[in-house]
Amino acid sequence: MLVFKGRASGITGTDTKVIGQSTADVPGVDEEGDAFGGEVHIVAAAKGVPATLAVAAPGENIGQGGVWLFKGSRSGPVTRGSISFGEASLGLEPSAVNFGRLLG
Repeated sequence: MLVFKGRASGITGTDTKVIGQSTADVPGVDEEGDAFGGEVHIVAAAKGVPATLAVAAPGENIGQGGVWLFKGSRSGPVTRGSISFGEASLGLEPSAVNFGRLLG
C-alpha cells in the first residue's frame, strides 16, 4: 500500500510511504489474496492530534478479513505500535464475512 502525504498545495510523490505486512512492526505476514490496503480510512482525531490510519485486508486469513490501525505523526502514519484485529481476536466466531471490507 502506498501512503501519500498531502500538503496545502496538493499531493505529490515526495515522502511517499510503502506499508505492508512485510514492513517492520506491522503485525502479520504477506499472503497471496490478503488484499492488504483494499480499504483505507482516516480516523479523524482531536484538533492538533494526528489522525489514525485504518487499513483493511478483506482477504486476510482465507477471507475472514482483518483491520490494522496505524498512529499518525507529523510525518504520516507510523508502523511502530500498530495493531491488527479480526473476528477471532475480538472474541467472535470466525466466518467468511471479509471483516474490514467496508471502513467508514
